Amino acid sequence: MSGLGPAVRRDIEERAGRLMAGLRSLSPDLGDTLDGWSSRDIDDLCDRAGDLECPALGREGECRLYEHRPLTCRMSGVPVVDLSGKVVFPEGCAKCTLRPSEAPRLDCDRISRRERKLLRSRYPGRSGETLFIAQALERPPDP
Repeated sequence: MSGLGPAVRRDIEERAGRLMAGLRSLSPDLGDTLDGWSSRDIDDLCDRAGDLECPALGREGECRLYEHRPLTCRMSGVPVVDLSGKVVFPEGCAKCTLRPSEAPRLDCDRISRRERKLLRSRYPGRSGETLFIAQALERPPDP
């Protein structure tokens, strides 16, 4: 986010902070990462939170962090099916009409390994587990 203008950066951090405050009100034990959380626990929290908009999205749905919106973000809200045809996440968002049988096949294992590698490089000393986008974008607390 260092290349963003101060107003855009502040807006993203504030939106991420508000989103995380809402998630923490639903789950007070939510920390800076999702380390130790099972997929079921994460899914349950997301279900309770409902549809939330990424804090990095602009008014026109553009990603304000990357020139090209990342694949994972573009795929958000659609069913996820791995290369073998196994349905990993069956439902999409309320706007998605795509059925799992119509969803593109993804190499979920490779994507997960790559994500963990990127997170470990970005957050040395942490386990490399999953973060909500808002956890990565919220302003760190003042010392």
